[in-house]
Amino acid sequence: MKNILSILLMMFSWVNAQAAFDQWFTGESMRIDFVLTGNFLETHAYVYSLRKEKEWYGSKLHFDDPYVNGDYYIEIIDSASQECIFTKSFNTLYGEWQTTSVWPPEGFETQ
Repeated sequence: MKNILSILLMMFSWVNAQAAFDQWFTGESMRIDFVLTGNFLETHAYVYSLRKEKEWYGSKLHFDDPYVNGDYYIEIIDSASQECIFTKSFNTLYGEWQTTSVWPPEGFETQ
């Protein structure tokens, strides 16, 4: 009986998460390409490309990243309700390069 209850609870959670995905997202993605420049004292980010991808490549169940494990953080807020609908933290290899003594500062393109 516990196994059946657990399975039903998981299915209910999945249905609720799918409903939330369908409420906020279309099944497509927006890709943001950017360049990071700077040195060990400062960082500058420059967006150079935005494009629509045909598929959603992220989780359709978890839109909130409760563990901010990266140096960078993306937060998407619905403009009408001011509700946060997506968060994601991440790191890039730029963080490792930033600790070197290369001068003058160079750009680091994300892929």
